Amino acid sequence: MENDFTKLHQCIADTETIIQTLNSFNETVHSAGMYFRLDVPDEDGGIAYPNNEIPDKAVIVIGSFDFSYYHQIEIVFFEAITHTISSESIWADHWDKEQLTLIQGTSRYEILTKHQLSDDDTLHVFSFNIGSFGDEQYYIIAKGISIKLGIVFHYDRAQQEPLKPDERVAYWVHQSSK
Repeated sequence: MENDFTKLHQCIADTETIIQTLNSFNETVHSAGMYFRLDVPDEDGGIAYPNNEIPDKAVIVIGSFDFSYYHQIEIVFFEAITHTISSESIWADHWDKEQLTLIQGTSRYEILTKHQLSDDDTLHVFSFNIGSFGDEQYYIIAKGISIKLGIVFHYDRAQQEPLKPDERVAYWVHQSSK
């Protein structure tokens, strides 16, 4: 059965396609003033999707200008092995570097070794460059990625005006009104 998650997020595991996807994403969000955070599910689900739609071992990062009324970015890391993002972390986009990168070569091997993982070709090491000008990074080791740009309203926007393409209302908005 297809749900919002499976309609919107298809796992990209091929290295070349990941690089192309990240290049496009980084061009789109460069110097946009976005903030990012881990979408930590509770007993019902996260901000983006209910638990019954989120695949096992998926890590979701959402992005927004302020997280008050909507979020505009969803990044799903499929079959995540580990990550260094704290559940309380909210970080600003980086103004001088690409926001999200794929670590390759010696650096990739060093990160895998640090996390006691073997050099498996199916594992990808992603890094978020954190903050405005520093060198701090968060790492996510996963088997694939998906990035969705579009507004997810945290209120019933459809009551005010019709939703446009790439817009939706968060699943929990209608659940809380019941």
